[in-house]
Amino acid sequence: MRSKSRSPALLCAWPILAFAILTLSACAGLTDPYKRPGTWDITGSNDTNLQAMVATPGDLEEGHGDGLSTGQAAAAAIARLRSGHVYPLPDTALSDVKVSSSGSGSGGTSGGTQ
Repeated sequence: MRSKSRSPALLCAWPILAFAILTLSACAGLTDPYKRPGTWDITGSNDTNLQAMVATPGDLEEGHGDGLSTGQAAAAAIARLRSGHVYPLPDTALSDVKVSSSGSGSGGTSGGTQ
């Protein structure tokens, strides 16, 4: 029976390949910049920023009313919404956009004041 002989190039490639794998595996913990020691920790930063911006920190626990409204205006708006009698939005008259039925192919709309 004939034994398999390995080429010298293949024998030299194994230590180089093993060295490359070990070297690259040592860098596995450095791929995420936020997990390195000494970097900014983002845990809880939104809550901290919100607490710093609120005038009365107790408002984050429980809100309060304005003391001037009894809720009747809001209740009336909800009643109109449920009954289908919603007030129409006011016309601001900032622009007058109309649909044109001309066949000129200019886009079908024209605007401006007349």
